[in-house]
Amino acid sequence: MVRRCLIVMGATAGILVGCHPVSSPDEPAEMLVAPVVRVSANTYDEEDIFLNFVQTPIQREFYEAYRNCTGVYTDHLADCTIEDMQIQAAALGQDPVALTRCIYAAGWTKRDDQLFIALPCLAEKAQFDTHEVWIIIFVWGYDLQELGHYATFVMDAASYERLYYTKCR
Repeated sequence: MVRRCLIVMGATAGILVGCHPVSSPDEPAEMLVAPVVRVSANTYDEEDIFLNFVQTPIQREFYEAYRNCTGVYTDHLADCTIEDMQIQAAALGQDPVALTRCIYAAGWTKRDDQLFIALPCLAEKAQFDTHEVWIIIFVWGYDLQELGHYATFVMDAASYERLYYTKCR
């Protein structure tokens, strides 16, 4: 039987970090941090997106949680993260299918043929200029322990079209 645990790292007080048995470092990683889904009455423009959706606390939480994870990335981790976002969206009275379509339309959900890993960590339903949108932040890196980069997408909630995009690097 494989034992799972959560530990609190001294340097990251209050942040839970997953661990796996030392004998099984090739085990698939589990979802260690819940993504955030919210709805706001805010209207954003490009400058607002840069000011409000770069270096957010949830991005830092994802980085801190996974940088010490010994598990390996699998598509199942992204699927679980997106499923959690769907549940949150439905609980907020939003269409979880529309959110999911926006996430996939952004084109950053990792699959085995990509060179990098990306996990959605935040989705906010809001206005962008005159459009109702989902603003979606992905954390990304070249392996699970490097999720310190970000990409932010503004996706039209009805057409799933990308209206704006920014990322680090």
